[in-house]
Amino acid sequence: MSVLRLWVLHDGKPGHYSQALGVARLIQQRSQRPCEMRAIQAKPKLKLANHALRFLAARAGASLLRWLPLAYRREALPDEVPDLIISFGGNVLALNVALSRLLDCPNLVVGNCYGLPADSVSVNLTAFVDRARSADWQRRNIGSQVALCKTERSHCERLGNLLWEQSPAPLWTMLVGGPGSGYRYSDDDWRALVVAMAQLSRRYGIRWLLSTSRRSAGAAEILRHGLNEENCF
Repeated sequence: MSVLRLWVLHDGKPGHYSQALGVARLIQQRSQRPCEMRAIQAKPKLKLANHALRFLAARAGASLLRWLPLAYRREALPDEVPDLIISFGGNVLALNVALSRLLDCPNLVVGNCYGLPADSVSVNLTAFVDRARSADWQRRNIGSQVALCKTERSHCERLGNLLWEQSPAPLWTMLVGGPGSGYRYSDDDWRALVVAMAQLSRRYGIRWLLSTSRRSAGAAEILRHGLNEENCF
């Protein structure tokens, strides 16, 4: 039986890599063929060129298309042609499309396609399907409000059960992000969150499981100093 080869393109951002790899693992779990996954990190040498690179990837002829991968700092590509290229994020979108066209293989894009023509993408996995888009896009869209990630469910369940056993009180979860998508937060916002979390802990007799992210460096310090073992597990 032939091997199903999946390339996972990512720009090194943990969230982008995790979702793209999560899709690849889901395919691997459900495939009737043995599956080989290769993660390939890449970033455009000039981030400001992303728009131009996406335009060229979707519209350039074969001769110019061959030069497009040189616009990226990237890991070496495997010798074998993939059966599917998967990516998440604008930094590798043009590379995904270019390689898909050059190697004549289908591609899957998670998230935003940044105005690319429909024939640039074989499948677009999104949180919400836009019913106003063209019929060509409708055929390519898959709507899923489940955020796929590389973390195994069984691993989470084992650690979750351990936390429940150790905690002196019921647990609630707070997932803290940070600036992005047009939102900005001040130190006063984070201090208000600390006060609210402490009040809820006392009111309902719970402890918090708190997770920050790469976007919440300043918030992490405020949260760390404002919460203690009486309200945060």
